[in-house]
Amino acid sequence: MIYSITLSPISIPIVCLIIPGLAYGSHMQRIEFWERNLSQLATVLVCSPVEKDEVQTAYDDILSKFQQIRQLYRNHHVMFLAWNVGCILALKAALVCPISSVICMSLPFNSLSEETKVNKKSKQ
Repeated sequence: MIYSITLSPISIPIVCLIIPGLAYGSHMQRIEFWERNLSQLATVLVCSPVEKDEVQTAYDDILSKFQQIRQLYRNHHVMFLAWNVGCILALKAALVCPISSVICMSLPFNSLSEETKVNKKSKQ
């Protein structure tokens, strides 16, 4: 397992908003990995992981964090980094938030299939 990576600094000021998917398993380790390593290149903020029935709350959190970023870092490029269900929310937010890029680390249905596996195991 890769614990950290070394990245070269870039000249463009960037704020990265990490948008995780559904909360499960080793989710916090993934969040910490990206926060630790991207902080070498950019200012990093993290949204809360998406709770099962709180998708709208998670979307509102993204919009709120984006407004905070715009107030604090007016001249920075804003990037959304997301995975699983967070990708859907990041892409939806990108429709109304003027950002530089969205990076989707995995397909949205991956977390849904993981949740289905967990639910099947718990029913057995």
